[in-house]
Amino acid sequence: MEGFANRTELIVRTALALSQQRVGDERPWREVHLSLGLAAGGHFVPGVKLANGGPDLIAAVGAGELDLAEVNPAALVGLAVRGTGPFAAPLPLRVIGVLPAWDGMGFAVAERTGITSLDELAAHRQPLRLSVRETASHSSRLLINEVFAALGTRLEDIVGRGGSLQMAEMPVDPIRLAAIRDESIDGVMDEGATRWGALALEHGMRLLSVDGEARKRLDSIGWPVLTLPQSRLPRLPEPITVASLSGYPLVTHDSLSEDTAYRMCLALERTLEELPWQGARIDMRRLCSNTDEAPLTAPLHPGAERFYSERGLLGFRT
Repeated sequence: MEGFANRTELIVRTALALSQQRVGDERPWREVHLSLGLAAGGHFVPGVKLANGGPDLIAAVGAGELDLAEVNPAALVGLAVRGTGPFAAPLPLRVIGVLPAWDGMGFAVAERTGITSLDELAAHRQPLRLSVRETASHSSRLLINEVFAALGTRLEDIVGRGGSLQMAEMPVDPIRLAAIRDESIDGVMDEGATRWGALALEHGMRLLSVDGEARKRLDSIGWPVLTLPQSRLPRLPEPITVASLSGYPLVTHDSLSEDTAYRMCLALERTLEELPWQGARIDMRRLCSNTDEAPLTAPLHPGAERFYSERGLLGFRT
């Protein structure tokens, strides 16, 4: 039995190590898809399918193609349950918990443009050079679509006015940071506002608050918002409202058996006891407490509900 466990761990850890390797500036195998099951009679029969990745996995879980997926942010799972935003119809989703990670979407524009609000950004007719994420299906790009739709414009319209887009692989992409420093871009629209925001503020950019029609749109589709305080971004002149990109929900479908969901929680509990999450040890209480850093935007699966209830953790919800 021990030998089999070691063989399994070897292949899983090899897959993990491959996912972390870079080829030049790229990580060609960033995500992991796993199937657990039995090999018998020369065939592998999958029992449970797991994956991590982008928002496209939400639909795959809803269709029963995956049994558990780690995605980001929690807001998109809430939209999927409601059938709003990019989701045409409600999906039968549940979560076994949400891994905590506070994150807010930043809309930053150079003060030299004269833009002081999202409404003015949408209506601006002069060419703008904006830095955004390169993947159109990234959650930050989906959020941009929702905000701009509320303001009667599109990202493509800004480009059509003579503007341009700088594509970034990640929030603190070196190309983006260099462009902020030399002021060769007019704005940044991306997650991780607390990671690149200080540099943007230092080099003459203004972070715009999500209010007015944009805020109404987010409220109507169920996209949570947060207050970005000066304690998280000391250079910020005053607190602003940002759209939430917090949390890494562990998403499943409502047809998953209660026993399997319960066993997933047991496995996750053991994993978190042995491994840090984003550099720190956390307990299971933080996965079910419905906080700004880990919003429960979809119902807990009954198996997960039983797990947390048995440990007396559900009373810690806020």
